[in-house]
Amino acid sequence: MSRLCIECGLCCSGALLGAFEVSDAERKKLEHSGIVFKPVGEWFRAPLPCAAWARSGCTVYDVRPEVCVKFRCALLKAVDAGSVAEAEALATVAQAHRLTAAVNEGLQAAFPGSGESREKQLRDAAATSEGRARHVQLLLDKAALEVHLQRHFRETVPAK
Repeated sequence: MSRLCIECGLCCSGALLGAFEVSDAERKKLEHSGIVFKPVGEWFRAPLPCAAWARSGCTVYDVRPEVCVKFRCALLKAVDAGSVAEAEALATVAQAHRLTAAVNEGLQAAFPGSGESREKQLRDAAATSEGRARHVQLLLDKAALEVHLQRHFRETVPAK
């Protein structure tokens, strides 16, 4: 596993790869890992964030699903091609983590886990100028994260 992947982990969080399915054979190889798969037809859907991801990397690396073996984000492809230096890529990953942390902090502030529905919490927050400001900041942070992920990590289809 590359140093970039170890530092990143965005595909394992679901930010890049998204929901994916594995075959029954792959599911059986991963049963010991604690990942609970949901049956979907003849396949099994893996939950995200991936339960096999740890800060030190993939804990099931030797038996990881084929989709994980083949997945290469745009940034990793650029490093492999030599068009982006590893140090620059690591800085891009660090920025993605900072942006993700800002979104997570905003979500925690907006939805502190009181058991109320998100809709009610948003209505209550919108009743105050501070709540509205927090909500706007959360939307801005989320947009900044999405732009960063799109620009550096996701494959884009050229416009015709």
